[in-house]
Amino acid sequence: MKRMGLVLLTLLVVGATGCSTTQPEPVVIEVTCERFASDPDEQTVINRHVQVQQGGEIILRLCEIPGTGFQWQDAEISDSTVVVERLRESLPPDSNAAPGSPEMEQWTFQAVGKGSCTIGFSYDRPWVGGEQGAWQFNLYVTVA
Repeated sequence: MKRMGLVLLTLLVVGATGCSTTQPEPVVIEVTCERFASDPDEQTVINRHVQVQQGGEIILRLCEIPGTGFQWQDAEISDSTVVVERLRESLPPDSNAAPGSPEMEQWTFQAVGKGSCTIGFSYDRPWVGGEQGAWQFNLYVTVA
């Protein structure tokens, strides 16, 4: 009788875990200030391509230097039926970093539908007459 109970318990555990769905790990893309500042006399444009499963997440981190007046503008998503923005936050530098050290701006996107889209970013001084597009980043997304 104990053996029968053990067999039933094993079947329940195997059945329950066999039906669970696990979310895929998010795709993480990080671009440092050194990568953007490769030639300070020219506008820097970086393009990346990523493929993600429907329902998956993309985490994008772009360098930002406080105190320069530059900041990343809102993400421009070409097709919001493919990807939507879920969260935007600033990640502070390490507590040991000097004042004015680079920080990371982080976006979390969710792949909501199959297809392709582009997510564009511009690093600007947002006031009237301020420098526009000093750095640009384009993320080409394919959702399968």
